[in-house]
Amino acid sequence: MKAIILILINFLITFGFSVSDGLFAVVFKDVVGNGIFLSFAFFFYSFSKIIFSPFAGRILDSMGVERVLGFSLVLFTAVSAVFILSDDKIIILTARIIQGCACAFFRPVLLCGIASEGKFSNLGRRAGQLDISFYLALAAGTFYGGFLFDASGKKGVFISIALCCVMSLLLFLLFRECLKTHGTAKEKPSANRLIPAANPALTGYLVYIFFKAWGISSVCIYLPVLMHNQGFTASNIGFAVSIPPFVMAFFLLFTGRLADILKKNTMVFTGGAVAAASYLSIPFAYDLPSIILIIIIGGAAGAFSQPALAALLLESAPDGQTGRTIGLFNTVMGLGFSVSPIINGLLLKFAGIGSIFIIAGITGLLSSMYFADCTENLVGDAADYKY
Repeated sequence: MKAIILILINFLITFGFSVSDGLFAVVFKDVVGNGIFLSFAFFFYSFSKIIFSPFAGRILDSMGVERVLGFSLVLFTAVSAVFILSDDKIIILTARIIQGCACAFFRPVLLCGIASEGKFSNLGRRAGQLDISFYLALAAGTFYGGFLFDASGKKGVFISIALCCVMSLLLFLLFRECLKTHGTAKEKPSANRLIPAANPALTGYLVYIFFKAWGISSVCIYLPVLMHNQGFTASNIGFAVSIPPFVMAFFLLFTGRLADILKKNTMVFTGGAVAAASYLSIPFAYDLPSIILIIIIGGAAGAFSQPALAALLLESAPDGQTGRTIGLFNTVMGLGFSVSPIINGLLLKFAGIGSIFIIAGITGLLSSMYFADCTENLVGDAADYKY
């Protein structure tokens, strides 16, 4: 029951905010414009997630799933109310910081909640179901948001966000008792420790996710640029970039169950290597069918590795430090998303747009091999691997 409630809450929050986030520059154009404040809106949101993730993990270890989930849902609801009530750019920027803070708490608490139901039994399947709800909501919300904005303007978009937040909060309040857990820490954590104790496999996870985030960011930002340079129409570009969430959601129907059957570290390595190879092939694709095929292969590879990686992360977290492990993982992933555009901007200027995908592919392959090396001693569940 707990997993179903968490999946529904995940869908509602993701759907609500994807309605506006995909069209943020359009929806908020009359508030933040197209200049520096628009950049600030994205920067503060991302930076807030990075900064608050370690603290979110530590608080989760101390307070448990129910309290932290309630806190994050209240923050999301407050942000939706600000979007409706205010047109002041400073207040909107502040709301974006709060939204980033809420996101920093939201993903770790969902994973900890999923992990707390039935220990590690069917963990890959449950992690896959959580990701399916995310990608379906992301794809549907982005698609729906365009029609909603055309039909009712930004007020309609903001009301839609608020309704999703209120419904998720009501769902939480109705089923609060079944979401209750104690903190994952077995003893009071050190006041100075924000990150989990080091272990060999965790290092491999962090390197892998940093460069995976790097590659995803590279493709999301620069594939439309490359297609535009090659003369593709806006509709072709829009169609191509809308495919990945649907591909991920479809293949996650199967790969979550596979993660409970196959060796998880092998799945992560295979998915990472295939995704990296798809990045390497992008500069050599000159027609729409080829690009779509590459996108589908990359999406399927991501879906193949994602539930297995989530399950490994939860299984191998040191005792009492599950929240901090997820918080550190999300921080490093956020850094990958943030650093990539800076380096890629330099690559674009000095080496051309093709070099962006070549570097993303090479680093993706190297990080996958490093991950395989760090996890080669894993046998069975990572929880059985003693550090």
